[in-house]
Amino acid sequence: MNGAYDTSVVPAAYDPPRPTNVDALPNHDFATGDLTGWTVVSGTTFGDANVTTRTDWGWGGPFYQAETADDPDGHHLWGYNPNAGGDDATGVLRSATVVLGGDGVVDLLVSGGNDLDRLYAAVVRADDGKVLAKETGRGAEQYRRVVFDLSEHIGERIYVEVVDKATGGWGHINVDDVNVPVQRS
Repeated sequence: MNGAYDTSVVPAAYDPPRPTNVDALPNHDFATGDLTGWTVVSGTTFGDANVTTRTDWGWGGPFYQAETADDPDGHHLWGYNPNAGGDDATGVLRSATVVLGGDGVVDLLVSGGNDLDRLYAAVVRADDGKVLAKETGRGAEQYRRVVFDLSEHIGERIYVEVVDKATGGWGHINVDDVNVPVQRS
Protein backbone atom coordinates (compact mmCIF):
# COMPACT_ATOMS: atom_id res chain seq x y z
CA MET A 1 0.00 0.00 0.00
CA ASN A 2 1.38 3.42 -0.95
CA GLY A 3 0.77 6.67 0.86
CA ALA A 4 -0.06 10.01 -0.76
CA TYR A 5 3.60 10.58 -1.62
CA ASP A 6 4.33 7.11 -3.06
CA THR A 7 5.99 5.94 0.12
CA SER A 8 5.06 2.60 1.52
CA VAL A 9 2.87 2.67 4.66
CA VAL A 10 1.71 -0.09 6.97
CA PRO A 11 -2.10 -0.44 7.06
CA ALA A 12 -3.67 0.45 10.42
CA ALA A 13 -5.11 -3.06 10.84
CA TYR A 14 -1.88 -4.83 9.94
CA ASP A 15 -1.13 -7.97 11.92
CA PRO A 16 2.53 -8.97 11.72
CA PRO A 17 3.19 -12.59 10.81
CA ARG A 18 3.27 -14.96 13.78
CA PRO A 19 5.66 -17.88 14.16
CA THR A 20 4.57 -21.05 12.39
CA ASN A 21 7.01 -23.44 14.07
CA VAL A 22 5.04 -23.56 17.34
CA ASP A 23 2.00 -25.28 18.77
CA ALA A 24 -1.03 -23.65 20.38
CA LEU A 25 -2.15 -23.65 23.98
CA PRO A 26 -4.66 -26.53 24.35
CA ASN A 27 -8.25 -25.27 23.88
CA HIS A 28 -6.95 -21.71 23.66
CA ASP A 29 -10.22 -20.50 22.18
CA PHE A 30 -12.63 -22.72 24.17
CA ALA A 31 -13.74 -24.25 20.86
CA THR A 32 -14.46 -27.56 22.58
CA GLY A 33 -17.43 -25.86 24.26
CA ASP A 34 -16.07 -26.60 27.73
CA LEU A 35 -12.96 -26.16 29.89
CA THR A 36 -10.99 -29.05 28.36
CA GLY A 37 -7.29 -28.26 28.85
CA TRP A 38 -8.02 -25.83 31.70
CA THR A 39 -8.17 -26.55 35.45
CA VAL A 40 -10.45 -24.93 38.01
CA VAL A 41 -7.94 -24.22 40.80
CA SER A 42 -10.46 -22.81 43.26
CA GLY A 43 -13.91 -21.31 43.65
CA THR A 44 -17.21 -21.66 41.83
CA THR A 45 -17.16 -18.87 39.28
CA PHE A 46 -15.59 -20.91 36.44
CA GLY A 47 -17.10 -24.07 35.01
CA ASP A 48 -18.13 -25.64 31.72
CA ALA A 49 -21.36 -23.59 31.80
CA ASN A 50 -19.29 -20.40 31.44
CA VAL A 51 -18.16 -21.41 27.97
CA THR A 52 -20.73 -19.96 25.61
CA THR A 53 -21.36 -18.94 22.02
CA ARG A 54 -23.62 -16.06 23.01
CA THR A 55 -22.85 -13.01 20.94
CA ASP A 56 -24.40 -10.56 23.41
CA TRP A 57 -24.91 -10.38 27.14
CA GLY A 58 -28.59 -9.53 26.94
CA TRP A 59 -28.72 -5.97 28.22
CA GLY A 60 -26.59 -3.83 26.01
CA GLY A 61 -24.67 -5.15 23.06
CA PRO A 62 -22.22 -7.60 21.49
CA PHE A 63 -19.18 -9.27 23.07
CA TYR A 64 -17.22 -9.21 19.80
CA GLN A 65 -15.60 -12.55 20.65
CA ALA A 66 -13.26 -14.29 18.23
CA GLU A 67 -14.83 -16.22 15.38
CA THR A 68 -12.16 -18.12 13.48
CA ALA A 69 -11.96 -20.86 10.90
CA ASP A 70 -11.19 -23.27 13.75
CA ASP A 71 -14.11 -21.98 15.85
CA PRO A 72 -16.76 -20.40 13.61
CA ASP A 73 -19.29 -20.60 16.47
CA GLY A 74 -17.27 -18.14 18.55
CA HIS A 75 -16.94 -19.96 21.87
CA HIS A 76 -15.60 -17.81 24.71
CA LEU A 77 -15.37 -17.81 28.51
CA TRP A 78 -17.98 -15.51 30.06
CA GLY A 79 -17.09 -15.10 33.73
CA TYR A 80 -20.64 -14.17 34.70
CA ASN A 81 -22.87 -17.17 35.46
CA PRO A 82 -26.14 -16.35 37.24
CA ASN A 83 -26.55 -20.03 38.19
CA ALA A 84 -23.16 -20.08 39.95
CA GLY A 85 -23.36 -16.90 42.02
CA GLY A 86 -23.14 -14.25 39.29
CA ASP A 87 -20.81 -11.36 40.14
CA ASP A 88 -20.43 -12.56 43.74
CA ALA A 89 -18.80 -15.87 42.77
CA THR A 90 -15.00 -16.04 42.83
CA GLY A 91 -12.39 -18.45 41.59
CA VAL A 92 -9.20 -19.18 39.70
CA LEU A 93 -8.86 -20.96 36.35
CA ARG A 94 -5.53 -22.18 34.95
CA SER A 95 -4.42 -23.34 31.51
CA ALA A 96 -2.09 -26.22 30.83
CA THR A 97 1.58 -25.56 31.62
CA VAL A 98 3.62 -25.14 28.45
CA VAL A 99 7.07 -23.96 27.36
CA LEU A 100 6.95 -20.49 25.81
CA GLY A 101 8.35 -20.56 22.29
CA GLY A 102 8.29 -18.71 18.99
CA ASP A 103 8.56 -14.94 19.37
CA GLY A 104 7.35 -15.01 22.99
CA VAL A 105 4.38 -12.76 22.23
CA VAL A 106 1.16 -13.76 24.02
CA ASP A 107 -2.13 -12.15 23.08
CA LEU A 108 -5.71 -12.65 24.21
CA LEU A 109 -9.12 -11.05 24.33
CA VAL A 110 -10.27 -9.77 27.73
CA SER A 111 -13.33 -7.93 29.05
CA GLY A 112 -15.44 -7.62 32.17
CA GLY A 113 -14.79 -5.76 35.41
CA ASN A 114 -11.94 -3.31 35.91
CA ASP A 115 -9.85 -4.34 38.93
CA LEU A 116 -6.23 -5.24 38.19
CA ASP A 117 -5.63 -6.47 41.75
CA ARG A 118 -8.61 -8.84 42.04
CA LEU A 119 -9.85 -9.48 38.49
CA TYR A 120 -7.37 -10.33 35.74
CA ALA A 121 -5.89 -12.68 33.18
CA ALA A 122 -2.17 -13.30 33.72
CA VAL A 123 0.78 -15.15 32.27
CA VAL A 124 2.60 -16.86 35.15
CA ARG A 125 6.02 -18.50 35.27
CA ALA A 126 5.33 -22.06 36.45
CA ASP A 127 8.61 -22.65 38.27
CA ASP A 128 8.16 -19.88 40.85
CA GLY A 129 4.60 -18.56 40.41
CA LYS A 130 5.81 -15.11 39.33
CA VAL A 131 3.23 -13.11 37.34
CA LEU A 132 5.02 -12.03 34.16
CA ALA A 133 2.14 -9.94 32.76
CA LYS A 134 -1.52 -9.35 33.56
CA GLU A 135 -4.51 -7.34 32.40
CA THR A 136 -8.05 -6.67 33.57
CA GLY A 137 -11.28 -5.70 31.83
CA ARG A 138 -12.36 -2.10 31.46
CA GLY A 139 -15.84 -2.24 32.93
CA ALA A 140 -17.32 -3.38 29.61
CA GLU A 141 -18.40 -6.73 28.17
CA GLN A 142 -16.91 -6.00 24.74
CA TYR A 143 -13.61 -7.78 24.27
CA ARG A 144 -10.40 -5.96 23.52
CA ARG A 145 -7.12 -7.56 22.49
CA VAL A 146 -4.15 -7.27 24.84
CA VAL A 147 -0.59 -8.20 23.87
CA PHE A 148 2.27 -9.19 26.17
CA ASP A 149 5.82 -9.25 24.78
CA LEU A 150 7.40 -11.99 26.87
CA SER A 151 10.31 -12.63 24.50
CA GLU A 152 12.78 -12.50 27.41
CA HIS A 153 11.02 -15.57 28.84
CA ILE A 154 11.24 -17.85 25.77
CA GLY A 155 12.09 -21.37 26.91
CA GLU A 156 10.45 -20.95 30.33
CA ARG A 157 7.49 -23.00 31.55
CA ILE A 158 4.39 -20.78 31.82
CA TYR A 159 0.63 -20.98 32.20
CA VAL A 160 -2.26 -18.56 31.82
CA GLU A 161 -4.33 -17.89 34.90
CA VAL A 162 -7.74 -16.22 35.02
CA VAL A 163 -8.39 -14.77 38.47
CA ASP A 164 -11.70 -13.54 39.90
CA LYS A 165 -11.44 -12.40 43.51
CA ALA A 166 -13.94 -9.55 43.05
CA THR A 167 -17.57 -9.48 44.18
CA GLY A 168 -20.46 -7.10 43.53
CA GLY A 169 -21.12 -5.18 40.33
CA TRP A 170 -18.68 -6.02 37.54
CA GLY A 171 -17.20 -8.81 39.68
CA HIS A 172 -16.40 -11.01 36.69
CA ILE A 173 -13.84 -11.37 33.90
CA ASN A 174 -14.18 -12.78 30.38
CA VAL A 175 -11.45 -14.22 28.14
CA ASP A 176 -11.16 -15.64 24.65
CA ASP A 177 -8.63 -16.48 21.93
CA VAL A 178 -5.64 -16.94 24.24
CA ASN A 179 -2.71 -17.19 21.82
CA VAL A 180 0.50 -18.56 23.32
CA PRO A 181 3.35 -19.71 21.06
CA VAL A 182 4.09 -23.11 22.56
CA GLN A 183 7.53 -24.58 21.98
CA ARG A 184 7.37 -27.95 20.26
CA SER A 185 8.89 -30.89 22.10
